[in-house]
Amino acid sequence: MNASEILASVHTCGLDNTTNNTSCSEDVTKAPFSKTLQITMTSFYVIVFITSILGNGLGLRIVLRTSSVNSFSCLLIGNKAFADLLTTIFTTPYMVFYLHNQNVWFGGVAGTITCKLSQFPFAVSLAASVFTVVIISIDRFIAVVYPLQRRRFLPNPKTTTLIIWILSVAVMLAPYLIPYRAIQMPNGQYHCGPQWGEYERTIKIQKLFYMALFILMYVIPLVLTVIALSSVVRRLWRRKIPGHSSKVYRRAAQKANRQIAKLLIFIMVVFAICWAPVHMMHFLAFEAEWKQISAWVVMLSFWLCHANSAIDPFLYIICNYSFRREIENTVSKCCTMNCDLKRKSSSYTFNGFTSRVVPSKNNKCCSLKGQREMAVMHDNNLFLQLPQTLLQ
Repeated sequence: MNASEILASVHTCGLDNTTNNTSCSEDVTKAPFSKTLQITMTSFYVIVFITSILGNGLGLRIVLRTSSVNSFSCLLIGNKAFADLLTTIFTTPYMVFYLHNQNVWFGGVAGTITCKLSQFPFAVSLAASVFTVVIISIDRFIAVVYPLQRRRFLPNPKTTTLIIWILSVAVMLAPYLIPYRAIQMPNGQYHCGPQWGEYERTIKIQKLFYMALFILMYVIPLVLTVIALSSVVRRLWRRKIPGHSSKVYRRAAQKANRQIAKLLIFIMVVFAICWAPVHMMHFLAFEAEWKQISAWVVMLSFWLCHANSAIDPFLYIICNYSFRREIENTVSKCCTMNCDLKRKSSSYTFNGFTSRVVPSKNNKCCSLKGQREMAVMHDNNLFLQLPQTLLQ
């Protein structure tokens, strides 16, 4: 799930058994990227980093602030935001480093430890994010299709979250924590990469790993998500609303159903689009046509995969009214605090009196409909109250 293991072991050295090891190691240490690509992709990763930190950080804050923090869906959304946040924190610095230095590393125990830490944490967080999407889809399926039996199928939210992270660690332990190390090349330099013994054996195992990764982290989650969401959408559209049958009530129910369906479909489509190119790169890396693929295509494929962490929180904001309302409240509070700080020092003269603006506790100073309360202080420290004004 990163470009370094592919470009270092395949793109520069190739799959030809007659390749000289010394020349191969020298190619690994060279910079295969142009300055234009380095600057452009670095800018793209900076944008993803800032967007993901703000979006997932705000989403996590909203989840923690809600009264239903112990609910299953709320905790899962928070877990996904946390996983996406970790993915961004671990992925972006390493990819920017790789863009400018490739696999050049340093040796010793410290080199091996840092090499493992540069790969394993973000692989675990990526897996946790994918598994959380699947669990959210399954939870929505059970909640809509079997609402009375929801507790029988899934454990409590804290246990489910713990299982997601344990499963993520178990899945990524063998392919990322064990084989990655600081490998010394014949020219004396080191690079960070996977090693399963001889070069041919390493390539063979990497092929099997990418196949398993594609099935476990893309095909199975996508199939389960499609099946679950199809059932949810079909049930939502066919469900009859009990009780009131007025047009207003039916329209409100239909609007809510459309919003739920839109959110779930967006999650599925974005997941499929963002992850398809990177899995394609994994398979093409072991074909003869790999050397003909532009470095731009490779790096943009991995960037799109990593950008999924920055896109996810905005899907909830676009499709979920509660998230939009919480964001509006947060922005309003920040704006109010800023306006209040500016108003504390403001003063003016009114009919010979020195006056100052005193903001009301309920004042929304950034809203045109906010109320303004004003008090007037006389030169001899007597206070006179001015009439309250409503700004329409």
